Amino acid sequence: MGFRNGAYATVWDIKPGRGNYTDVRISIGRKDQTTGEYNNDFSGFCMFIGNARAKAEASPWNKVSGKGRIGVIASGISRAYLADALAENGWEKDVKVLELGFTWPLPENLLADFMSGCDTVLVLEELQPLVEQDLRALAQERKIDVSIVGKGPDLTIFGEYSTGAVARALAAVLGKEAQNKGLNAGKLVKEVAQ
Repeated sequence: MGFRNGAYATVWDIKPGRGNYTDVRISIGRKDQTTGEYNNDFSGFCMFIGNARAKAEASPWNKVSGKGRIGVIASGISRAYLADALAENGWEKDVKVLELGFTWPLPENLLADFMSGCDTVLVLEELQPLVEQDLRALAQERKIDVSIVGKGPDLTIFGEYSTGAVARALAAVLGKEAQNKGLNAGKLVKEVAQ
């Protein structure tokens, strides 16, 4: 963690505090402007609110809709692409959707309940597969038998998604043909790289 004027903080100890808090012992190091050496102050403590996960579980920004054994978990702008892909292809009644609006900390109980009711879950998140990796770990930890589909030819870590990319990924999971195939970003990236 960095501060202005050559100061820095180092986390030394994390332990449960009283009530809904976690105590974190930190040292604040400040650079002596005359000697250039760092002096550490180990008296610092900060408290983090421990009920953040409970707030994530109950957040109104996380919304579940639809029914079925095929689930889709979407975060960020991918939620809009998903809504368009479902509407354009008439698939609104074919999938169960969890719009994940509160992503950190992840609402693990909500996600586990959602995945437990599905045979397959498609994860829609742009760039790095952070939610996807956490879902895989959560499913393994809680022994949830579900197939998790994420990054692949249409849903890459490069660039932005589109309604077409989401429709193609969803069509593959549903075993259907997408009406709006749009631009295949994965194929385009491979062609540009060659």
